[in-house]
Amino acid sequence: MDLARPETQKAILERQTLESFPHDKTGENRKELLGALARALSVPLQGEMDAPVTTDVHRLIRMPGSLHGGTGFIVRTLSRKDLDSFNPFTDALIQDTRGPTKVMLAKAVDYPFREPPLKGQEGEVLSIPSPLALFLVLRGEATVEPA
Repeated sequence: MDLARPETQKAILERQTLESFPHDKTGENRKELLGALARALSVPLQGEMDAPVTTDVHRLIRMPGSLHGGTGFIVRTLSRKDLDSFNPFTDALIQDTRGPTKVMLAKAVDYPFREPPLKGQEGEVLSIPSPLALFLVLRGEATVEPA
């Protein structure tokens, strides 16, 4: 492939074009280069696929401000810049307007909520902020106890 030639590499960098293959009359070198680039970039550019979301179009669009039906987390609009620092356990909780809610755990839980950290054993009764109680109930991991 002509790409191995130092003068070709220099020409591509300087001209920023694939027309740097002047003696490639068939276009095969350009096709090889584009194929190699596509193979090299396909995995890093596509990222990891979330199969349930990808195959279910109803999960692709959520109304900002609505609640996710399986977690009770609020749907937020994020920029690409904010995505890396976004933590749903702290950044997607609804505002607690009810105060603590008593729940009985249906199974052992350990979630990285900031305030308070959410840990407990099956059968344990906890008094926790309502957004955390909502999260556990929606996930089938707790039931609300009578007040």
